[in-house]
Amino acid sequence: MSILTPDQMDDIIFGMGMTHREAAGVLRVPARDLFSWVQGKSEIPDEKATELLKLEEMIEDYAEDILATVDDIVEEKGKPESVPVIRYLGNKVFKEWNPGFYKIFRYHKLYSTVITRARIELNREDITLVPVTFDPERYQDFLGEKEDSEANRLAWAEAMVAETKTAATKAIEAKSGEAEAAKKEVPAEEAPEEDTGAEEIGPEETNEE
Repeated sequence: MSILTPDQMDDIIFGMGMTHREAAGVLRVPARDLFSWVQGKSEIPDEKATELLKLEEMIEDYAEDILATVDDIVEEKGKPESVPVIRYLGNKVFKEWNPGFYKIFRYHKLYSTVITRARIELNREDITLVPVTFDPERYQDFLGEKEDSEANRLAWAEAMVAETKTAATKAIEAKSGEAEAAKKEVPAEEAPEEDTGAEEIGPEETNEE
């Protein structure tokens, strides 16, 4: 008997935010084999069950690392409203710019799951973890002549969050200004004709009998 039941494997894959096909790619097995395992048609190999459990453990460990980093920020600077964290969308960017994490997780969605789990925990403490999608071109422009480092990546992420907030504030102000301008342009209602109390007399009533 395998160390995982089909339902347990299915739950772990779903909890990692992956489809069955994506999980098959991560585990380096044909999709038809994984479909057979989660449907209970064939036994799950212990080595693949162990591999999946190890990935689940790594996700939890790195989520805890993010939480520990936020704890350090709270201890040093006080409780922040939000903390940025970089996410990598697409395996090409993930592999090129964070090869260490790519080697561990093998798929960018798994690291996104790390961030999601940390966000859930931090929300309970009224701290928002803000994922910033890594943009190599914008990051290199920000970096200039400086060396790439985790500290500089965090500084870039903070700058992106601040830029987004500024843009959002300007958009709100612009909409507010447009609304005020629209109010001023509404024409005043026409005043009703003055009622003199005199009864109008038709032409036929002016002729004397």
